[in-house]
Formats: sequence, C-alpha cells, structure tokens
Amino acid sequence: MYLKRAYRADVDKSERAFWSSLALEQLCRAAICGISPVLNADPQDEGASILFALGFEGKKAPKTLPMHAVIARLEQTIEGFTLDSRKFCEGFMYKRNEEVHDSVLAFEDLAESAWLVQYYGVCKVLLEGLGKSLEDLLGRDVAKTAEKLLAEHKEDLKGEVKEQIKNHKAVFDKKDPDEKLQLAKKRPKLRLDADNSTVDIACPACQSMGRLVGVLASESQPFMREQSLLVKRTYQSSMFACGACGLKLSGVAALAAAKFDPTFTEEVEVDPHELFPMDFEEDYHNM
Repeated sequence: MYLKRAYRADVDKSERAFWSSLALEQLCRAAICGISPVLNADPQDEGASILFALGFEGKKAPKTLPMHAVIARLEQTIEGFTLDSRKFCEGFMYKRNEEVHDSVLAFEDLAESAWLVQYYGVCKVLLEGLGKSLEDLLGRDVAKTAEKLLAEHKEDLKGEVKEQIKNHKAVFDKKDPDEKLQLAKKRPKLRLDADNSTVDIACPACQSMGRLVGVLASESQPFMREQSLLVKRTYQSSMFACGACGLKLSGVAALAAAKFDPTFTEEVEVDPHELFPMDFEEDYHNM
C-alpha cells in the first residue's frame, strides 16, 4: 500500500521518500518475523508479547519491538544485511520519526541520490531472506529500474575504489626508498569503540601494513584450550586505514570492492568469573 502511493505519478520526491520509509519498516518486521515472530515481540510485561507470538492469548495487548532493536536483530540473522545496511535503516527510520512525531519536514531536501540505491539494496536483501524478489515488492517495471541502478552503483563504486588505490600508489611510489621505509613504520590513528577490533593487513596501494577495523558481529560459546578459557569473536570489516600512504576505505561495500575479507576472527582469553558470576548474595536474600 505504501509503495503504491510512493510510485504514483503525482507524488513528489520528498513524499516518495516518506512513503518508502513506512514501507521499509513493514518489510523489516516481515523479514524478522519470517525467521520467527518471537524476534519481533517486546520481551517486557512478563513476556506477554512473546507468549502471543507463540500462539498463547494473554491479558495484555501484544507489543512489537522498537525499530532500532528489529534492525539490530536483522544484522545478526539475515545474510547480506551488513553494518552498512543497519546504518542506512537506522538513519532512514530516524528521518521517518522526525517527520511523523516531531513535525519536521525531514525528507523535504533529501535528494533521491542520497538514499534510493541503498534503499533498493536493503530491500533486495530483506526480500531474499523471505524468498521473494524486488519484482514481488515493486512490480516488474520499477524492479527492473532498481536492479539496473544497483548494478551501475556497484560498478561505479568499484571504479572509485580502484581509482583511489591507484592515486595513493602513484604518490607513494614517487617517494625515495628511505622515506618509504620510515612511512611504512607509521601506524594510522584510529578511534575505536569497545566492540571494535583490528587486524594488520597489507595495503592494496603501497603494500605496507595497514589496519583493518571490524565491528563485533558474534561471539562463540566459551571453550577450553590447555589451561585457558577462550571465546572466538567474529568481526565484520568496517574500515581500512594505512599510515604509510594515507589510504582510507570506509563501509562494507567499499572494502568488498577492494577485495578485503568481509569478516575476521580472533580468540580472546576470558575470565570465568565474568562469564559465570556467583550470585550467592542474591540467593541468600531469596531464601
């Protein structure tokens, strides 16, 4: 219904973006429900909404999760729904909320070039998770245009990344050998959050060691190796920086265009007391 309104001939660009944002929420919730309706249920009120999702009638009306929580769960459950997808959805939903709840004309000055291709890409990933296609959502003609835009955008991004690497390589190659050796020791300055990690990897421009930054995507169950308790953490690659030639690439798509692996892992030793707290005091008071 929302997308039918979005693609009417008399709809302007700002209104198309607004109707598209409403449709995106429905698609996100459909995709998470396609895995399990429980994932869309608000866990509060003693699990009343979860029980409803499982088919049990409750005393209270069921509630769905806030959209930011739905989007976070999609990143964990839908193949191809990346950190870039999450950031786009969060930003688009924020504008939707401004428009609906704060009476702000959030989409008024938003050019289609700033959102439409990403929107089609996210929709395609979510639809594939449901066993559907863009044609099922948009109709044959609009879907054909969407697929063409996605293909062109992918090629354009590859070209931009290739040109960026080429330019940094050209500048670095002109430096004398001694300066190259000194620059190769230089580490890029990065601001990392608690859920970030890095791995050293060769720069595609100058072959010096740069740093690939990742965002924590998942953590394994603890396991023992010799005398240590470990967990294996998987990080989704989000940025690359080289201190030697200054190359910086941000976003999953740009890193993929530069042929970086989409994820990397590390094994970390953990304190068993942090994983398995001993709640003796709480048990004592409950006796």
